[in-house]
Amino acid sequence: MSKEVMLKRAFNQASANGAVRFVDRDVDFAVIRNYMVQYAKKNDVEVSEKEIENFIGQQMTKMKETTKDFTYQTKMMN
Repeated sequence: MSKEVMLKRAFNQASANGAVRFVDRDVDFAVIRNYMVQYAKKNDVEVSEKEIENFIGQQMTKMKETTKDFTYQTKMMN
């Protein structure tokens, strides 16, 4: 399994398994980070903490952009 595939799978599974509550973004991403570290170990994929942090940072940026877009669209509809 490539690192990129592992990161995406681990991130998606961590988000979907119920551990993430979507209440506090920082806590949710900490939970996801820990899940990803364990997932990599379990699947014998060599991935550094830095790579995981970078991937999560990218996801956080996407989440912020999506939230802004959604908020703008909601305002325009009202």
